[in-house]
Amino acid sequence: MISARSPAPVRPAASQLAVLRPARRSTGACTGGGRRDVRGAVGPALLDLALSGEQAGLVALALKPVLSVFELLMIVRIVMSWDPKLNSDKRLPWSLAFVPTEPVLAPTRNLIKPIGGVDIAPIIWTFILSLLSEILLGPQGILVLIERQGGL
Repeated sequence: MISARSPAPVRPAASQLAVLRPARRSTGACTGGGRRDVRGAVGPALLDLALSGEQAGLVALALKPVLSVFELLMIVRIVMSWDPKLNSDKRLPWSLAFVPTEPVLAPTRNLIKPIGGVDIAPIIWTFILSLLSEILLGPQGILVLIERQGGL
């Protein structure tokens, strides 16, 4: 009696498996000194924007006072929002906080209406400016790290 058996499965050789496996993508090879080679990870357009350590220090030096002043002005606007007369007062000294911040706060108020009569737009911008300052200029900020490493 003849039995119908299926033939034994054919297994490919190791050299054939290499052809079947998908190639792994490299995000950039590590180079000496523990620094990453970003040429493979980012496009050529981003490499043109790369900052040297000195440039990052200059940008940080210029950006720090600007962000600090705007954070302070937003805190003054939070206090001004407690008194409706001050919030629309365009006389000195209140205009010093009103004029530079209103172009940013007005569109934010259109998106997020005051809640219960409380204007939260300056609170939102204080948070955004504080977060941006920490991400760029904090002890582990992007610009600080670029300056320490001597550039990208």
